[in-house]
Amino acid sequence: MAMWHGKWRLFFPNNCNGLSYPSPASWSQAGNGLVLTYSAGSQTGSGNVRATAITFTCDPSATATSPVFVTETLVGKVLTYSYTWTTAAACPVTGAGGLSGGSIFDIVFFVSLTLYFGIGYTWRYKKFGLRGVEAIPNIDFWRDLPSLLKDGFRFLQSKMSRGYTSVK
Repeated sequence: MAMWHGKWRLFFPNNCNGLSYPSPASWSQAGNGLVLTYSAGSQTGSGNVRATAITFTCDPSATATSPVFVTETLVGKVLTYSYTWTTAAACPVTGAGGLSGGSIFDIVFFVSLTLYFGIGYTWRYKKFGLRGVEAIPNIDFWRDLPSLLKDGFRFLQSKMSRGYTSVK
C-alpha cells in the first residue's frame, strides 16, 4: 500500500491502515544517517498507538529512491513501523562554506551606502558648514525620491493596464 505524505510517497505493509500523525516529530542521529520519528499516531483496532520511524541513510550515488519497509514492532502499547530510506539527501553537506553571492552583494551595498552618506555628510559639513538634514549628500534627490518612485509606478501601471490586443 502506498500513501502520499506531503511531497513524499510512503509505502506501508499490507496490514497497515496508516502512519502516525505527522506531529509530534523528532529527529535523531544514528550512525551515518538520520532517524525521523513520528509518535502519538492513530490507534489500531486493538488499542495500540501507531508510530513511524524512518532511518535516512547516506548514499551519494543514490538517485530516485523511496522508503523501504523493514519491520513493525510492538513495545508496550506502541506499534512502530520502521522504514529505511537510502538517499543522497541524507549525506552531510561538505564544502559548504563562505558567503553566497547575495550575501556579498548585501555587504558591498550596505558598506558603500554607509560610506556614501558618512563621507558625503562629513565633506558637506567641513566644506560648506552645513548641519543636520542639509548636510546629507544630494539632499534634493533624496527629498524627491518618493515622488519619483510614485511617478515610476504610475507609469508602469498605466502601461500594464492597457492589456493586450490580439494580432490576426
